[in-house]
Amino acid sequence: MSSDTAQRLQAYKDAEAKVLNGQEVRFGGRSLRMADLSEIRAAIDQLESQLAVQQNRAARRGPRRFGVAHLPDPYCDGEG
Repeated sequence: MSSDTAQRLQAYKDAEAKVLNGQEVRFGGRSLRMADLSEIRAAIDQLESQLAVQQNRAARRGPRRFGVAHLPDPYCDGEG
């Protein structure tokens, strides 16, 4: 789901900002510091790509349109 991806992306962007400010962040029991910035940025790139794909798929689907087929009634002689 794209909202989950968007939330993960925002978490990594927040982590990037904290690491750039010299802070340490924790993801899944791991501590990330300035030396791990490339790992954070790789995750951001991957999540941005994933989110773009999900948004493009949703945009292509658009609203579903249905039509009504008018089929002849085999039990009707055409008079009503």
